[in-house]
Amino acid sequence: MFFDEDEKYADNTAFETINRSYTYAEFNRYCRALSSLLGSRSLVFCYCTNSIASMTGYFSCLKSKNVPLLLSAELDADASLKLIKSYKPNYLYGPLKQLLAIRDKLADSQEIKQSRQAASFNTRIKLFTDLLKDAGCTNGVENIEDNYEYALWDLYSQKPVLYKELALLLSTSGSTGSPQLVRLSYENLETNTRQIVSFLEIQNTDKSITSLPMNYTYGMSVINTHYAKGACSVLTDCSLMQKEFWTLMKEHAITSFAGVPYTYTMLQKLRFSRMDLPALRYMTQAGGKLSSELHRDFADICALKNRKFIVMYGQTEATSRMAYLPSEYSTSKVGSIGKAIPEGRFRIMDEHNNFIEEPDTQGELIYYGKNVSLGYARDSSDLALGDVNKGCLHTGDLARKDKEGFFYITGRLKRFVKVFGNRINLDEIDNLLQSEYSSGDFVSVGRDDAITIYTTKKDENFYEKIVSFLNYKTKLNNKVFSVCYISSIPRNSSGKILYELLMK
Repeated sequence: MFFDEDEKYADNTAFETINRSYTYAEFNRYCRALSSLLGSRSLVFCYCTNSIASMTGYFSCLKSKNVPLLLSAELDADASLKLIKSYKPNYLYGPLKQLLAIRDKLADSQEIKQSRQAASFNTRIKLFTDLLKDAGCTNGVENIEDNYEYALWDLYSQKPVLYKELALLLSTSGSTGSPQLVRLSYENLETNTRQIVSFLEIQNTDKSITSLPMNYTYGMSVINTHYAKGACSVLTDCSLMQKEFWTLMKEHAITSFAGVPYTYTMLQKLRFSRMDLPALRYMTQAGGKLSSELHRDFADICALKNRKFIVMYGQTEATSRMAYLPSEYSTSKVGSIGKAIPEGRFRIMDEHNNFIEEPDTQGELIYYGKNVSLGYARDSSDLALGDVNKGCLHTGDLARKDKEGFFYITGRLKRFVKVFGNRINLDEIDNLLQSEYSSGDFVSVGRDDAITIYTTKKDENFYEKIVSFLNYKTKLNNKVFSVCYISSIPRNSSGKILYELLMK
C-alpha cells in the first residue's frame, strides 16, 4: 500500500509548515507512537485540521489497520454527539478544546447516562505531544509547529465488527453530522491514488499546499498522491484571502494547486493572473462544475505561463476522482470533464435503464472501476458490510458524450422540479443566469410549480429583468419564479452550495 512504502523516502521532506519541516522518517516515528496506543481494528473519529498532528492521526490509522472517520474540526459538539451515538467509536482524536466540548455534551446526554455502555467509557485524554515524548520521540517535539493542542480520548471499549477490507470512512454531508458515511476499502485508496499519480505525473520533487480541508475527499487525495511519491505537502489552514497563504505559496515554491469552483471564483477576484509564482507547474479543479467563463480564463492564464490546467471530476463514492481533461484540451473542450481515468470506464444510461450509444444524448452517468466505494454506512452495524457496489457507481449526474468521446456534465437527477407537468433542470436555470449576467451569484431551488432564485445582487429592478429573461428562455409563466436577495450563498468547507439550507 502507498502509505506503507514511505521508508524508501526516509530522508525526503514529507510535510512543511510555516517554520518547520518533517522528514518521512520523523513522521513515521510519530505514527508509530500513536499507533501503539490504538492497537488494531478500532474505530477512530479524527477531527481534522491541516496540521502535522492531524496528518499523524490519519496515517497512523491506515498504517495500523484501524479505521478512521475524517471529520472537520469545525464540527459542533451536537453534530458529533449524533455520530457518536450512531457509531460508538473506540477513540476520538482531535483538538483538546473540541474533545472537552464533546465530553460535556456526552455528560449531559440522558441517553448516555441511562445506557449500560456508560460504564465502558474511559476518562483518559492524552495530549499528542505527551504521547510522542512517552514513545521516545524527543527530537524537536516541543517545537512542533501546530496551532492545535491535539489529544487522544478513549471512548467505547467494545470494538465494532469491521469488514476486513474497510480502510476509511468519509462524510458527504459537510457540517450537518449526518450519520450516512461512505465506506472505502484499502483497494479503493490504493487504486485511486495510483491512478491520479499516473495522469498528473506527480514527482517526488513536487510540493502541494493544503488549499482544501484534508477531511474533504479531494483534499485528502492531494495529500495521498504526494505522499505516495515521496513528495512534500505544505500544511496550512490559512484561506486564500489571507496574505499568509500566498507567502507560503511563494516561499515554499509550491508546484501544484488544487481548487473547487468557488476557489477559482476567489482567485479571479484576487487577480491571480498578475501573481508571480514561478514554481507553479500545474493547477487542478474538481468538486463541481466550473463555469465555462472560468474554465476558459484559467486555461488561457495557464497557457500564457506555461502551466498545465487540468479539470477533473469525482465523488467521495469513487474515493476521489473518476475523470480528467488533459491540459492540451483545456481550451478546445471547455466545459468537459474529459474521459475516464486509467482503468476506469463511463457509460450513459437513459431513464429506462438502457445504455445510450448516440453522441450528445443526455442520460445518467455510470462509472465502473476499482476505486468505487464499498457502499454506505448509516450506523455501526453497517461497518461489517462487504462490497455492495461491486465496482459500479450510479453517479446521479446527468451527462452527454461528444463525438470524440469527451464527457460533459449537464445537471443532477435530483435537481429537477415539475412545473405544470414539465421537468425543469434547476442547474440549467442557474447556467442561463450566469451566462446572461456576469454580476452577482445565482442559485435556484424549487418545488413543483415554484422556483426561487437567490442572488447576491440587491436590486428590485434587476429582479424583474431576471423573471422576464427566464420567461423568455423557458416559456414558463412569470408567476413560477420568485427572486430573493441573499448576502452570500451558503457553502460547506469545500465550497459546495448547501441547497438544503436554501430550501429551508
